[in-house]
Amino acid sequence: MASTLEAAAKGLLSDPAWNRVFKNTYDAIEEQLNKILVAVAAVGLAVRFLSNLASGDLLCIVNAVTNATEGLDMSRLAGPAHASLAAYASQDPTCHDQIFNRGSMHLTGFMKYGPVFLILQAITLIAIEKIAILYPRMSQKLERFYKSVVEEALLGKDPDVAEDFSAGQFSTDKILRERQRQEICGALRGSNMYYNIYMVKNVLEVLMAVLFITVNILIGVDSQDETGICKIHFLDKPTIVSMQCRQKRYDVFIYLHYIFTATLTVHVLVNICSVVWGLPGIGLRRISGLIKDLRQAISIKKASKIKLGINDLEAGESNDGNVNIKSPLLESRGDDFIFLFDLIAQSCGKSATLRVLSYTAPSFEKLCQPIILHDKIRKTEDTFKIEWKPAKLQNILHYDKLEIEEYIATIFSSDNAFHDCKTLGKNCRSAEFKNLKGGTTKYMVTISAMVGNAKMKGVTIKTFLPPSPPQKLVCSSPEISQDTKHAKAKITWTPPKGEFEKYSLRITQLGSRHSILPSMVGHGNFFSQTSEEKLPDEIWLHKESQEHTAENLMPGERYKVELRSVTDLQKCLDEKAPKETIITKPFPPSNIQLTVTSDGASVSWSKPDCEGHSALVGYKVTLKTKSDGKTVKEEFKPKAGSKSVDFENLESTTEYIVALATLCRGNDLTIDRRNKSSSPQYLEAQSDLVEETFVALPRPPTNLTLESSQATSLKVKWDPPTDCNTKPSYNITVHALNSEVQAKMSEEIIKETETNIFTLKLPEIVGTGEPYEISVETVIQVSGKLYQSSPIKKVFVTKPLPPEKLVVPPGDDQEFVWKRSMSPSVNKYKFKIKKDDDKATDFWIHDDIEQKYDVYHQNEVKFKLHFEFLEGVEYKINIYSLIEHEGNWIESEPLHGKVTKEANDSLEVNSNEERKPAITLLRNTTNIKMGRKPSMKRKTSRQHTQNDDFVGSRLSNCSKS
Repeated sequence: MASTLEAAAKGLLSDPAWNRVFKNTYDAIEEQLNKILVAVAAVGLAVRFLSNLASGDLLCIVNAVTNATEGLDMSRLAGPAHASLAAYASQDPTCHDQIFNRGSMHLTGFMKYGPVFLILQAITLIAIEKIAILYPRMSQKLERFYKSVVEEALLGKDPDVAEDFSAGQFSTDKILRERQRQEICGALRGSNMYYNIYMVKNVLEVLMAVLFITVNILIGVDSQDETGICKIHFLDKPTIVSMQCRQKRYDVFIYLHYIFTATLTVHVLVNICSVVWGLPGIGLRRISGLIKDLRQAISIKKASKIKLGINDLEAGESNDGNVNIKSPLLESRGDDFIFLFDLIAQSCGKSATLRVLSYTAPSFEKLCQPIILHDKIRKTEDTFKIEWKPAKLQNILHYDKLEIEEYIATIFSSDNAFHDCKTLGKNCRSAEFKNLKGGTTKYMVTISAMVGNAKMKGVTIKTFLPPSPPQKLVCSSPEISQDTKHAKAKITWTPPKGEFEKYSLRITQLGSRHSILPSMVGHGNFFSQTSEEKLPDEIWLHKESQEHTAENLMPGERYKVELRSVTDLQKCLDEKAPKETIITKPFPPSNIQLTVTSDGASVSWSKPDCEGHSALVGYKVTLKTKSDGKTVKEEFKPKAGSKSVDFENLESTTEYIVALATLCRGNDLTIDRRNKSSSPQYLEAQSDLVEETFVALPRPPTNLTLESSQATSLKVKWDPPTDCNTKPSYNITVHALNSEVQAKMSEEIIKETETNIFTLKLPEIVGTGEPYEISVETVIQVSGKLYQSSPIKKVFVTKPLPPEKLVVPPGDDQEFVWKRSMSPSVNKYKFKIKKDDDKATDFWIHDDIEQKYDVYHQNEVKFKLHFEFLEGVEYKINIYSLIEHEGNWIESEPLHGKVTKEANDSLEVNSNEERKPAITLLRNTTNIKMGRKPSMKRKTSRQHTQNDDFVGSRLSNCSKS
């Protein structure tokens, strides 16, 4: 039960925590006075209960016994029965009336129950003080105003800041809180109930306290502590006992009574002060006074035609319509709204109240907030700089009671990983935060003004820093598609620091309005900071991607590649986004033609056979040896020049590789960011090398000569080429210049040999005495292929067949007869006669009758020799078949004979001629003409040279005969 009483007493004497805010200084003093009153009354009750509850309120002794009876005499009653009589007398109401009934008013009950009356007075005053609590509606409304409006701002908390870090999720708590604020503040702005109750209760408390003081003084001070006689009558006995009694602890009770009365007097004074404070005209209410002064300063500002930018402050009208209000600064039609802030200012101080006011009154909020310059906000991936204009309050120069002392710039991150606060002077207009984290981290930046050591509600912006850009962007065009005639580009990068959602890739052909995709139309601003919609020519890549292959690019064209990291709201900064210019890989030259000789080569080509190649500047031609890769020649051919290159002074029989490539080049200098020491260079792209392998043809043989000639064979010889790297072989081709002979051969004779001497077998009879064109080519084998040099050609003639069957004429006729040579081209003969060691004498016989018309002579040639034979002397005779080729004479093997003139004028012939089959042809009479000496196989006798006239005459005579 004691705990229950204690809890009830606490509930009566103490207020809820939220209710303490709405008390001024006098209310706080009054609350303490109430506690003193209760304490004094409680002490009196305690003393009364502890001292009198068991033994009564009086101290009594036996004074006298009247009409004593047996057993009730003085000695007996004053002895063993004394305690019983004293106890009885202390509880006897008659004794109470006789003892407590002192003073002029003779009120026994008040003095007897004085502590009770004191506690009742204290409870009455407390009940009047807490009259508002007795109305649940008023109490609840005041509690809601505290919790929804005052509490968070008063304690320096702003729940909306935390709710803004919900990562874009919908916050119902924030909406409910805002609605509650509007509802409660709206109700208080049009209400006077709290103000009226406050004034009434204080006046009522003054009246009740004055009444209690009067009663206490009139009754309590008039009481006396005197000893009295109390008579106790025994029942059924005439004995009367006179008891001498007095009050217990009178001095304690009378002192408590004085203290209580004095406290009531102070209580009255405090209540009077509260009433005086509550009167608006006195000027003790802080907030009301500030608003009044501030309104006057604004009016002065308005008169000076300097606008503050707050319509309701300047016009004195609310935002809801053209309705005049008492305090346009707080937009309040009643007294409760401002009055409650006056109470808060008394309990929590002006600074804290101004902070609450900045969260509650929109006009005051605008007055204290700086103006953010959104166009001057600068963001990077790790820094944020904000600038602002001073608050309107700072521009009111005629008012110094509210002065902005400084600005506070704070920043919070949504992940609670970063918080920073900067205190700046009142003339400072910017703040910069560093070491932030761009990307998906949301930041809340608030700029607040410090007024009277109170941080006003600031202006807040929610922002995301741009994400960090991708790093190490590398673009290359490594391949082309032969099927589509387009190039490909490979793009690689490393991911940026921090969080982001995806990548944005854009590839634009420089110098062209068309994008790489058919559906990409050049509209939209790629450099805008919003990324809610995908641009038509933009490629979005997953955040885990680190490479991308772009297809359908025109070969040999310049493209600009831009890669950005992207969040839901923005892209990385344009000036930090990696950009690269590439030239797509061109196609190689087409229609390559190669011409090779033994000491040189020539290559020609055409431009690539596909679209694009606007960046084409020329072609690169490289010649190198295949064996060791040594570069022999490297040449650049501009696109406007001829598309061919000649190579000279090559080593024959050496295998070469000629490589051709298309070269494209940009107009701007670029730096390889991967190599810090690299110097600016022009951007280039080279096609795949088109390689053609060739072997410098071997040099032809030299000094082709006729080693020997026979009727059916030719033996030729030549010198091998001197610069062959490998052992050569040779192709020998024989071509008869006589078409009839060539027809008999059916085709050219081609022979192969590895030596430089070769004997050619030719057709018999028909092929004798005929010219043949001999071609010799050097042949080498390189990498499994055969290569021939240009041929060396010469014409050689086979020897004709010799004549046959020499017949010596009998007698002095000296007409020699022999069978014609079987070689068809022979129509001349040489008759050579010689005596011992003398010089031979030559005779040339021209046979101009074709063999097919020789009917009479039967292929015989007759020659009448005009020569004087000496008797007994042996003469050697050689007859040659002759053919002429390009002014040279070719002789056959000789037909041998010997002649000796005998005394009987008969000739003997010893022929050593080898017999051959006879050719039976009819021929006419042979005409003998003088011929000229042959220059080939020439056998001219000295004797003939010395006796030209003689020989000529002989030939003439032979002709006549």
